[in-house]
Amino acid sequence: MFAKLRLVLALPGLALLFAGTATAQPADGGIALELNKLEQVDGACRAYLVVQNPGTAAIDSLDLDLVTFQPDGVIGARFRVELAPVPAAKTLVKSFDFEGIACTEVERVLLNDVVACTPLERPACLDALKLSTLDRDFFK
Repeated sequence: MFAKLRLVLALPGLALLFAGTATAQPADGGIALELNKLEQVDGACRAYLVVQNPGTAAIDSLDLDLVTFQPDGVIGARFRVELAPVPAAKTLVKSFDFEGIACTEVERVLLNDVVACTPLERPACLDALKLSTLDRDFFK
């Protein structure tokens, strides 16, 4: 079952996550995160993310602070998710569970912050992240 979900950014004007530094620089396209699927499994809502790193530097850490919102707009829960490692020039599927939450109770997901992003600096990561979804209302 596909729940309608949106991923939004916490900070105004942010649309991308990984920008380059002098030592490690992803491709002009940045790092893409696609929220591809939600699936109910054993007391949790499992999220599947497609992570694309078109750059020449591997991502050693990509630690995200996520917040779920219920259909009525009330905050549901807060989660921390580590999506790395992601090799250079590689696309991977990563999954994680929103424990104790039914997928029907997840209206949207907020990318609240980037906790860690190695080898890049956190502000550079925020500038380069590209968010998308198969359901256009799901991940904004």
